[in-house]
Amino acid sequence: MTCKRIVAALSFCVAAAAHGEDLKVITAAVLYETGLAAPSIELRSVSEDGAVWRGSINGWTFSLARERPVDRGRRVIMEIRATPYDAHSSRRMYRDGLRAPDLDFDDAALSVRAGMRFRQGEHGFIEPALVIGDERIGGGAPLALRNAWRSPYAGFAVTQRIRFVTADDPFTNRIEGIDVTATAEAYHGNRTWMRAIAAEYGGVSAGRVHLQQTVAVFGGSGLDTVSAFLAGGSWDLLGPTAVYGTRYDEFRLLHRGLVASAGADVDVTRGFALGARAGALRSGSTHPTGAMLLATQRAGGFRIAAGVARSRHRTTMTITVIGAAFRP
Repeated sequence: MTCKRIVAALSFCVAAAAHGEDLKVITAAVLYETGLAAPSIELRSVSEDGAVWRGSINGWTFSLARERPVDRGRRVIMEIRATPYDAHSSRRMYRDGLRAPDLDFDDAALSVRAGMRFRQGEHGFIEPALVIGDERIGGGAPLALRNAWRSPYAGFAVTQRIRFVTADDPFTNRIEGIDVTATAEAYHGNRTWMRAIAAEYGGVSAGRVHLQQTVAVFGGSGLDTVSAFLAGGSWDLLGPTAVYGTRYDEFRLLHRGLVASAGADVDVTRGFALGARAGALRSGSTHPTGAMLLATQRAGGFRIAAGVARSRHRTTMTITVIGAAFRP
């Protein structure tokens, strides 16, 4: 992604988010693993009545979302997402843990989502939504794959979230408590395909030690290279889909599976911590495991994390730099 395109996208998001409101929060991160670097930027504006504008850039994906309360306990959600290049990591395909450029293909994606969020007490909500999307499959893809996505698709997605969390630190990706999210999706275009995933994330502190664990269970039918579940990578920000020691989106999973991880961090001094992670993926004949050692430093509103991860006799270096700015 060129600097000019990043600046243009940021300008668009700022203009949309600041319309009639002051910008409240900007968060920005740069994520690096051996052979890959990606930005993650979000601009969020919250009005006095609780309405939210949110614009973001994650890799090659640009999104703009609007949340508006309609009455007590209900919010209208609208979002548009566009990925003009490398949608679904189509330009970074793997075979048996190694890059396979001969499998790469061009994919651009666009989707529009409209839904309603219903609050279910203090700890949960359910969010049904209508989704319309289009995939533009280009050079390098098999003819059967191009034909499967030659028309737009439409369908429904339902998300249920239950959250018993007493503390949440987005800088360190640590929580105190349990957060469970389940999503089911069904779509129809040239064919029908469905998938569902349930993910749980838990954390607890004991003195200077913080323990965490994640579990994700998924399954689908009618999936292919484009609609498959993607898993892999060693960044904590990936949450339950991280498989420590492997590459980002290394695995395309077409059927049922499970990803699990556990980790511990020790606060050595103020702002500096050492940590360890381990995880595993199980899906059909795919059974990778991996581990990572991590060092993090917080200073002046920034957090830097550097790790060394290993899986299947391969070593991956990772770096995450994240910062935030607030405006009243």
